[in-house]
Amino acid sequence: MTGISDSAEAARENARETTGRFGEQHHSAPEVALGGAMDLSGHTPADIDAKLAELYEERARILQPLGCREEELERARATLARVEEQGEKWDGELRWAEGQVDRFAQEVAKLEDEAARIRLEAAPYEAEYRARGGWTRAYLTTGTNGHVHSSMDCSTCNREGKLTRFVWMTEYSGADEQTIVEDAGERACTTCHPSAPTEVLSRPTKMFTQDEKRKQEEREAREAAKAERDRKRIENALTPDGSPLYVHTEPEGGRYRRYPEEFKTERSAVMWATDHLAWLPLMQDPERQESHRAAIRTIAEAIATKHDRPVEYVLGELQVKADLKTKDITKKVADQRLAELAQKYGVS
Repeated sequence: MTGISDSAEAARENARETTGRFGEQHHSAPEVALGGAMDLSGHTPADIDAKLAELYEERARILQPLGCREEELERARATLARVEEQGEKWDGELRWAEGQVDRFAQEVAKLEDEAARIRLEAAPYEAEYRARGGWTRAYLTTGTNGHVHSSMDCSTCNREGKLTRFVWMTEYSGADEQTIVEDAGERACTTCHPSAPTEVLSRPTKMFTQDEKRKQEEREAREAAKAERDRKRIENALTPDGSPLYVHTEPEGGRYRRYPEEFKTERSAVMWATDHLAWLPLMQDPERQESHRAAIRTIAEAIATKHDRPVEYVLGELQVKADLKTKDITKKVADQRLAELAQKYGVS
């Protein structure tokens, strides 16, 4: 799909034909003779309109700054006329004013020449359209709740002095009206397509602008990225929904403030549990020791639930890791103990 803007170019052109073709803009740029006749008989309407849309988009881009350049040229001419009438206020002002006129005149001429070149390049495609007696076309307005029109001259568009912006749906050029209406669905213009069935007009549309498609792709990409983040969070967490696991490590009423420990991942919980198992025997306060053991067991229960393993096996595994961390046992002994635990509790 290619965007078409009814902007300054449209304001300078008188009107479009009902087929939606752009009118020619007359200017002083020299005409360039076309070369040999172009055989477009093997091109489909969609191919021809896609090329036309590409050319018109390029022409609109070329002509976009033309209005500003024309205004600058008029101001430069007015300045030159004033200097010629009133004389120079400073040395070289006349030469400068003449240079400004020449500069903007050249820029305007260049833009007009480029626009003329595009118009001539489009001529064979427009001629082919006329030679075939025309074909169906579809245009989607780009505003909120945009509708699909059969031309850019629908009576519902370009109203109250405001020019409507369209996207030329060239892939539908030459398609039968039923196909266009079916795909347009709720976006089908009932003025352009008065025979559209009511049930079709209530269906979701299949026609979208490139900008809408891009935004939809961006939304889908964001949703996919979020889904992947959620998947990883749940995969790494110790709770079914991926939320943090909270455990209280200090006894109520103890000398230490009772803040819960937060574990967002299984790895962080395992590291905390093995660290505290390592220095648990050094605790002098029996209540604190018991509270920490309860916290470690809560972690072990969450791990056991996640991996469908016996809690006692998980507790034994954590203790082996703690003993290995404090170097109370060697790696070989740790492997032996883990193998024994696996055999005892039937863990593969």
